Amino acid sequence: MSKHIIVYSHGFGVSKDDRGLFTDISDYLPKIAHIMFDYNIEDKNSNTLIVSSLTNQVKKLSKILSDVEEKHSNATIDLICHSQGCLVAAMLKPDKIRKTIFIAPPDKLLSYEESIKQMSIRPGTAIKDNVVIYPRRDGSTTIIPNDYWQSRRGIIPVNLYTNFADLTLLTIINAIQDEILGKTDFNVLSNSAKIIPLNANHDFTGNSRKELITNI
Repeated sequence: MSKHIIVYSHGFGVSKDDRGLFTDISDYLPKIAHIMFDYNIEDKNSNTLIVSSLTNQVKKLSKILSDVEEKHSNATIDLICHSQGCLVAAMLKPDKIRKTIFIAPPDKLLSYEESIKQMSIRPGTAIKDNVVIYPRRDGSTTIIPNDYWQSRRGIIPVNLYTNFADLTLLTIINAIQDEILGKTDFNVLSNSAKIIPLNANHDFTGNSRKELITNI
């Protein structure tokens, strides 16, 4: 029997365990090997995280998958991605992934101006030379450099998802009470991906976490 490995791709402004979401999933699958890694640069002393550009995140995922394939040439590799991590996987479009699960993926990206307007609502947000210093609810600070904003330009997520679905068995678990992304629409993908709507918020907290894991 070949080794079974799940590689995880986390969301925006969080560390590799996606605030415990990926840890909870992996705990329910003890017979599978789990690989989690950080896209961003984190300084735990100052409780600060610097967001990497999408370009660099794609390169990091590519390196992780290449390492897995080199060390485990006969392994079955699946991907589980959350939020922006879905977009990163679709941008890379790896061709040796058996199954991919997208959890609460974005169907579109806000412009820089729209994003700044939304972020500025939170007290303490500061912006200088297109660098955003964003206070999080957990007390940490996220720094979003200009190269991150530049790397988002011109990206149409649903087009990337459609192309990626040609290479992997893609399932999208959609949070219909998503307070971060709002209402999302993946009807354009109905012929290329399985869509599972769940009554959940963006991070699938509370009772919806168990339902999410059951579907996975």
